Amino acid sequence: MAQPPVLLETQALTRSFGGLTAVDNLDFVVRKDEIVSLIGPNGAGKSTVFNLISGIYPPTAGRILFKGVNIAGLKPDRVERQGIARTFQTLRLFANMTVLENVLVGFHSRLKSNVIEDLIRPPWVARAERDAVEEARQLLRMLGQRLYTQQEFRAADLAYADRRLLELARAMASQPDLLMLDEPTAGMNPSEAADFMELIRRVHDRGFTILLIEHNLSVVMGVSQRITVLDYGLKISEGTPDEVRRDERVIEAYLGRKAATA
Repeated sequence: MAQPPVLLETQALTRSFGGLTAVDNLDFVVRKDEIVSLIGPNGAGKSTVFNLISGIYPPTAGRILFKGVNIAGLKPDRVERQGIARTFQTLRLFANMTVLENVLVGFHSRLKSNVIEDLIRPPWVARAERDAVEEARQLLRMLGQRLYTQQEFRAADLAYADRRLLELARAMASQPDLLMLDEPTAGMNPSEAADFMELIRRVHDRGFTILLIEHNLSVVMGVSQRITVLDYGLKISEGTPDEVRRDERVIEAYLGRKAATA
């Protein structure tokens, strides 16, 4: 059976900060319709990779190919327009806006009106806005009845796990070709993390390709089709969850040399 097409590929991707190389000559791929996780100990370079892909940092060297186009060095808004959306480990919601308004922010890259059209308000602009509101409500409903019933609440008034869901909803609203989730279960208790793992599966079933950074290895092993492991900016392992969990280099990176040789 032919493999799905490559959606994202990094080639010799490198990022240095002064004398520190945070990402070192990284090659990896994400294929369409996959769930791929990027894992490693603290300081391994995972968040730097996300920041390179999403345009927050330019690479020192290497290429980032998305749908065959080199996006390395593009600003975050241009990366988003190419079809990449992400969440952040530190929540970046608009605290004083409602849940629904936060999701509607995610639609801005899809709404095509310009300043003049916003002023004169032709019928198609109003219709597009009504459609966006309805789609946002459907998205909230898909992510959980509790979040849907809180659509008029301020984001600041939500429970922590619901704020995580809201950031996911906002990222999904742009209908990205690639959805990047940065530590989505950070700060959740085990029950909340397990619920979120099921949610990731549902989101994937709706046609989203997902690239995930996650410290919770139960979540990683439970949802990933492939895993890439970094340590000190270098790729040390890659494969299926079963292959990665048996790799002595991974055991050593997480637990130390004695554990790998025990």
